[in-house]
Amino acid sequence: MPTVKQVYCAVSVYQTLFFARNLFTCDSDLRHTCEQDEGMAGYGWTNYDIRIGGTHVVNDTGNHVDLVTQFSKSTAGGWGLRVTSLPRTDAASHERTTIFFYIGLEMVGETLECSNGLSEGITCAGKTSQLGNFNVSIWDHQSDNGTAHRTSVRSLTVATENIWQAKSILSGELKRITSQEGVLENQAGQGNLHFVQKQFEGTFEFDVLFSSNSSLQTLTSDALTRESSQAHAEFQNRFRLVYAPSGTFQTEEYAKFSQHLLSNLVGGIGYFHGKSRVDASSAE
Repeated sequence: MPTVKQVYCAVSVYQTLFFARNLFTCDSDLRHTCEQDEGMAGYGWTNYDIRIGGTHVVNDTGNHVDLVTQFSKSTAGGWGLRVTSLPRTDAASHERTTIFFYIGLEMVGETLECSNGLSEGITCAGKTSQLGNFNVSIWDHQSDNGTAHRTSVRSLTVATENIWQAKSILSGELKRITSQEGVLENQAGQGNLHFVQKQFEGTFEFDVLFSSNSSLQTLTSDALTRESSQAHAEFQNRFRLVYAPSGTFQTEEYAKFSQHLLSNLVGGIGYFHGKSRVDASSAE
């Protein structure tokens, strides 16, 4: 049975990780958040600067994989996300992994059109009142130890008030899969909710790149590599300058611990505005 792991990122830069051990038992195995009781050896930011981005790692013993996500805010505008999966030592030699990335637009009248260019990657173009024109592209990286089996794009139009239930919608789509490969029907096009499914075997890596009409230039995978490296070096240098260790705490072990602690502190800060759904049933 294929292993399923999903990555979610909305156009408004929401980012969440979803995991499931088995595609055909998604009701019990599909994960919405990282929970310690679901076979996690650990998870969190290893370095993170609110202004430029950082690196997040999930050590998932239940799914036999370590998932690394590198988020970077481009100096030219836009942002990029690199997703890297490293099978753990107890993973099967040909264990297959499926990742879902999905995009949703929550405002009435806003649409997004996606196309699956296969070797040219996946491109999605849209327009919102706040972002103007924007595009999202998804590109696979070649790996000596990994194989990309197939990519499928499922474009849907759902009620705007149901966009936040994307997990339930995805679960419903998975239940309708009849192929032995466990792949969503490839129907790319216009809609306000798009699921991108990727199947891999072994180690893999892919990029999600976002650019808007306010960006000075379109972000590329090469630029993401360069800016992620610069962001990591800048974090290291600034941390040493501001939080210079002293006494017996000058070893690499303490430096990593301190950086992880600070990164998860600032990485856990959220800013929200606008209307929020509240369940008032318990107050009745």
